[in-house]
Amino acid sequence: MHRVGTFGDSMAERFRLKRARACSVVRLNCGASFAVTRLTSDASLGKTLPIPTEPAFVMVLMLQPMLRHELWIDGKPQAVRPWQQGSITVVDLEQSPSAFIDCPSDVLHFYLPKTGLSALADQDGTARLAELDLLRGSADPVIHALGRLLLPALERPEQSNQLFLSGLMTALHGHLASTYGESRSSGLHVRGGLSANQLARAKEIIATNLSGDLSLVEVAAACELSPAHFARAFKRSTGFAPHRWLLMRRVEVAKRMLLADELRGAEVACLCGFADQSHLIRVFSSIVGVTPREWQRQKGRRETVVN
Repeated sequence: MHRVGTFGDSMAERFRLKRARACSVVRLNCGASFAVTRLTSDASLGKTLPIPTEPAFVMVLMLQPMLRHELWIDGKPQAVRPWQQGSITVVDLEQSPSAFIDCPSDVLHFYLPKTGLSALADQDGTARLAELDLLRGSADPVIHALGRLLLPALERPEQSNQLFLSGLMTALHGHLASTYGESRSSGLHVRGGLSANQLARAKEIIATNLSGDLSLVEVAAACELSPAHFARAFKRSTGFAPHRWLLMRRVEVAKRMLLADELRGAEVACLCGFADQSHLIRVFSSIVGVTPREWQRQKGRRETVVN
């Protein structure tokens, strides 16, 4: 069985690559761990090496078209067609999948151990995904969008945080459960947004952990909600996803420090939970519309405060 933390390099080896382009491991408090790996090749890869059997799914998202390939399940050839950008396929590692890839490729592999999916389903109050029944090569714009959101975190892991990653994995699981599995309602269902106490508690926790090292599960647990329900309710209450609210809060704290004009940019970035000064500049500019330096020049203008 794969150790989740080594899945990226192990899968790259099976596809005859020296190493994975990028890999990130997401660990949730419910005990679930998943890995997301980006594999790229400018040339044909040939036939994959045997992949050890284990109770796990691998969902593959095509970041570019895969035009020439073959697939075997339990040694039997499968009918395949060219897979377009944004299409997905799922294989069960208990069924000894193998492939022949005769074209350049760029894919995301989502390593989904069945024990982790079960733990996450129990936590979110959804049906367990014993099978993922979808047509191979089918288009799924939701998974494509989630995969695209993950790319910056894979390429620059020092700028990602567990709140963001766990939120994306929770969203992915919720989509898989509602689209390809039979969802059941939870006793923790939240109608509308969070209560005043829940919202205040969530904001307090996020605001006092600007590094983003806490997970969505932890914040949701403090509000006595499942992560999926908390994320939806938080957005209904604030208009923003928890990760987005965290970034906006970081920027508000950075503004106060910039107004004081007592710290260097790198120090402000560190204290506000950014990976470095360039990360601060990029996020600040995307939210405020100008760079921190330009904002300092315009600081006489009225500010927008995150509530």
